[in-house]
Amino acid sequence: MGYEPQHIGDKDIIAVTIQKGTDRPYYLGSKGLKPSGVYVRNGTSSDPATDTAIRRMIKETDGDSFESMRSLEQNLSFEAAKKQFEKQNIPFDAAKMQTLGMMVSFLQRKSTKLLQPDFWRN
Repeated sequence: MGYEPQHIGDKDIIAVTIQKGTDRPYYLGSKGLKPSGVYVRNGTSSDPATDTAIRRMIKETDGDSFESMRSLEQNLSFEAAKKQFEKQNIPFDAAKMQTLGMMVSFLQRKSTKLLQPDFWRN
């Protein structure tokens, strides 16, 4: 945040910079959480937000992250990651995957087994 005095034309003004809020999106109570009630700054104007922009703002501020989200696709593998590590000559083992949060131990679920992709079981 900050401010800066400016002279535009024959007027002296103060330009104020405001930080993004932490609980976005903000909306007009009478209109609700929809494009007619949520506006985004676009240069010097305020335009109605798209449904996509509203969802993105909610996602950015709700604390969820891709890392903690459940995938609807459950037939997962780490083949692409394994290939990238191999390209860089970096070992890609179970310990590395656990460190990167790509694999979790069942210790949190009262077991000592690891959730491992199929290529580690061979």
